[in-house]
Amino acid sequence: MRPLAAWIMQGRLHAGAAAALFIAIGWLVALLMPLTSCLSGAAIGLVTLRHGAVEGLKVSGIATAAVAVFTGVMFRSVQPALWVLGLVWLPALLCA
Repeated sequence: MRPLAAWIMQGRLHAGAAAALFIAIGWLVALLMPLTSCLSGAAIGLVTLRHGAVEGLKVSGIATAAVAVFTGVMFRSVQPALWVLGLVWLPALLCA
């Protein structure tokens, strides 16, 4: 876990990509969805705890944009990205 956390903390894009990638893996392999959702929220929470709420919101925005592109291509709707924002990432921000 330490190398993963070190990679996430390298910058905003790394953290946003990690959060979006965990969600995308969860959608592609449904059995992993609970685990990858927790890891995605943990990435947002880690950034929020280390750098503050504003930085956490920025990373959440980057991750939401990436997931919106993914869901736009895969499902032809960006609504799942907004659900992830509201159900996984905003609670992680508020708890951190």
